[in-house]
Amino acid sequence: MKKIFFTFCFIFISLDIASQTKVDFIVEPEKPVVIINDMIITNYESFIKISKDSIKEIQILKAKKLHSKNIFFDKNNNGSILFVKASGTFKIRTQKELNLFFGLPEKNNIYVNGYLIQNKNYSFLVGSIKSIDLLEANSITLKKTSLNVTIN
Repeated sequence: MKKIFFTFCFIFISLDIASQTKVDFIVEPEKPVVIINDMIITNYESFIKISKDSIKEIQILKAKKLHSKNIFFDKNNNGSILFVKASGTFKIRTQKELNLFFGLPEKNNIYVNGYLIQNKNYSFLVGSIKSIDLLEANSITLKKTSLNVTIN
């Protein structure tokens, strides 16, 4: 009788402990990167603040990355890109301005969320920049010091 009692106690305690474990493998979907008028990179939060009257066209590319070269090996961006045509003026920072501010050459590489920007004409909407990291050159992933702009 004691064996049966202890067996049931062990089973109930095990089930109670197992039901309280936290599930870490659920991933929140990544919000899209938005490119306004083929020249301004911004995040989704800044995009939804734009007046609906000023938006002329929206194109959605699902599961598209900014570039195939990614400097973060563990980064798995499954977000999408929104291409938006909109009227109005936007407060921006150019790649040249950011590079010069950090003491880098004007035409230096800039990454957005870890992805290389090939087009040097892209600018950044000022309110969408979460952080800017100065990435030191190393022989493995970067040949020269670069900037990584985080917008998501």
